[in-house]
Amino acid sequence: MRKRDTYHHGDLRRALIEAALELVTERGPKGFTLTEVAKRADVSIAAPYRHFTDKSDLLAAVATVSFDQFHAALTEPATTGEGPSLLIELGQRYVRWALDNAAAYQVMFGIDVERGEHPELIEAADRAFEVLLRAARPVATTSRPPLDDAHNLAGALWALGHGIVTLHMGGDLRHARIRTPTNELGAASTAALLAGLAPPSPHLTTRTSPTSRTSATSPTASPTPTTKKRRTESARSSATPGT
Repeated sequence: MRKRDTYHHGDLRRALIEAALELVTERGPKGFTLTEVAKRADVSIAAPYRHFTDKSDLLAAVATVSFDQFHAALTEPATTGEGPSLLIELGQRYVRWALDNAAAYQVMFGIDVERGEHPELIEAADRAFEVLLRAARPVATTSRPPLDDAHNLAGALWALGHGIVTLHMGGDLRHARIRTPTNELGAASTAALLAGLAPPSPHLTTRTSPTSRTSATSPTASPTPTTKKRRTESARSSATPGT
């Protein structure tokens, strides 16, 4: 039977990307060849070269599509409001999407490609990061002290999510006996990070008057009635002749 070189609507490119993702799931990004992708897609060995120059080019396309899907997941309507609650929700979405799409996530961050040769990949990754950046801006300006650059906060949140996913995939969270389910760590860790940036609650701020700041044992402290009595008795004793 002759291998098919095209699919319905001429979507050979999508078929090859899907075949590559299947192989990544089974063997990792480095565990297969472009010829095996063609066989998995049920096309001729020469067919992939109609769209991709080599395997690295195919994986870059897989990463681009994956970033677009990741972006779509992050931009779904929020169930919470703006500010810290939105960032916490995004932290949760980040980790859950990566766990549900582990093969795609491995390609997004685990392939060795020259990104400068794939501007579409850079643009897709930037769009995903921009979601975090937009959500981080209002939080950065209201933090105490205010952050000069919301990029730093968005970058910290990105690194936090990526770290959780990477540790999970390597089995390190399990070995470290982290009890919180991984799909909940995104929200929990983001909330912990933001707690350190939150402005102090006015109900917890204690205001003291100038007089209350003065220690009772300092030279400027107002004497108590007992102190006045002792000073008077001491003065009388010192003034008595013959003592």
